[in-house]
Amino acid sequence: MNRKTFFAAAVTAALASVSYFGPARAEGPGAGKPPSDARTASERAVTVRDAMSLAIALRNLDGHLAIIKQNGQDATVMVPWEFGSGSLRLRIASDLAIASLSEKAAEDTRLAIVKEILKKSGGNEVKPGTPDYEELVRQYEQATALPAPGARDLAKIKASELKLDKNEIPVTVLQALWPILEQDQ
Repeated sequence: MNRKTFFAAAVTAALASVSYFGPARAEGPGAGKPPSDARTASERAVTVRDAMSLAIALRNLDGHLAIIKQNGQDATVMVPWEFGSGSLRLRIASDLAIASLSEKAAEDTRLAIVKEILKKSGGNEVKPGTPDYEELVRQYEQATALPAPGARDLAKIKASELKLDKNEIPVTVLQALWPILEQDQ
């Protein structure tokens, strides 16, 4: 086994070996939506795919863009959300660090899969619509459907802490936060 193959296998094995804390979420048309059953977020497995979305959502909790007048010109500035809680910001930072591990592992795995496919085919790119592309998609979907590394350590965020009446956080961000969001309002 060459180094590239070993790396791909090691990343995949590392992702697969992470124990998880509940049954996997369903795939298909309703995937990514909050489940309709009574299970809490902590009872569902957080997949690598979920963690990648979670990382993006957590980054969106930094703030929002606003247009202000500056020297007679319109300027765009980042305005922080008003949470009023240092401990919440620390949990967001911690969760982002954990979710970022999944982003890195998924990208490393994707690159390893591409390199292995290119080695087998002798080509220099994987073009959409080809069997090589289908294989890339299949393997990548398998890798991102695995439990996320460190998911057990994700801290919960209460909806009330986000002060949603004051902070108009987009619903797409709230949906991506679902694995760690506790509805207490």
